[in-house]
Amino acid sequence: MAQQKRFAALLIDGFHDNVLQPLAARAEFSGLFTFVDLRGTLRQADAWFDEMHPTGAGFHTLSLKLRRAANALLPPAKRRA
Repeated sequence: MAQQKRFAALLIDGFHDNVLQPLAARAEFSGLFTFVDLRGTLRQADAWFDEMHPTGAGFHTLSLKLRRAANALLPPAKRRA
């Protein structure tokens, strides 16, 4: 189980470091590409179905963070609380 968690962490960190960060840093994508780093958001064991897939409750927790980030990108008149 510990090896599976370590493998999942390496996979996710590698995707973040080698794909998402470089894309977000490219000048030609400025204003066109962004992402929300969800790593570390789900710390409780019952939020995970396995090492890579959240439970329903875990997805709900992630959705709150995603919603805040999406709202921040909208014009003020279109934002919701």
